[in-house]
Amino acid sequence: MSQPVTPDVETKNRRLSVRFFDELKGGVAKYLAAGVIGLIGIGASWLWGWYAAGGPSNLIGAVPRGAVVAFDRADGCPTGWDDYKEGWGRFVIGAVESNKIGQIPGEFVRDASGVDLGPREFRKPGGQALTAITVRNLPAFNIVGHDEYVRSQKGYAGLESVTPVDGPNLQNPLSNLPPYIALVYCKKSSP
Repeated sequence: MSQPVTPDVETKNRRLSVRFFDELKGGVAKYLAAGVIGLIGIGASWLWGWYAAGGPSNLIGAVPRGAVVAFDRADGCPTGWDDYKEGWGRFVIGAVESNKIGQIPGEFVRDASGVDLGPREFRKPGGQALTAITVRNLPAFNIVGHDEYVRSQKGYAGLESVTPVDGPNLQNPLSNLPPYIALVYCKKSSP
């Protein structure tokens, strides 16, 4: 059987219990306050770093100032973007210095004909929309002539019918443009 608790022991237990909870509350309050202050400091530090790295623009996807993007919009560039006038009527090509061409990975260092790519200076325009055909800009080729027998028997022309003429074909210059779609180039102007 259990012994009855005397009033002195009961009072002493109650005092110990109250004191324990008072100490616990005081200690927990100190640590809780220190924890909250620490979290506020960490949060403020993170918030400053987030703001310095672009802040609100990071909420919708980080697009750094100066980025050039093609938009499919007939009404021009969106808010925070300006027309990229240097790109009007032009293709954009990756800039590469001559000393970095060797860093281009394997199959990408040559064009479809196997010719090594040349340097493209940053912000330097190039290319031409039309090409006049001249003997100088024709690729290497062989002309096969037929002897007198083949010409007479088959009706093939001989070399006397081939006359290379140096000079531009001004009546029908050829376009160098591959199939394309014209979009609006815009440059990010504000964060």
